[in-house]
Amino acid sequence: MIFGRPESGKSTFAKQLCHQTGIPLYHLDRYFFIENWVERDEAEFLEIQRKLVAQDCWINY
Repeated sequence: MIFGRPESGKSTFAKQLCHQTGIPLYHLDRYFFIENWVERDEAEFLEIQRKLVAQDCWINY
């Protein structure tokens, strides 16, 4: 995850990192909000995050 203040370049950095490394990129706002910018239930959002992380555990550190 990349954390930072609004308008600090997080998305730009994430896109470059994804392009250079091939690591998948997920914009969590797309999963957090449902129609009309309504926030998704917290438990449901956390489950979505768990699934995203689980599918990408192929990365070796």
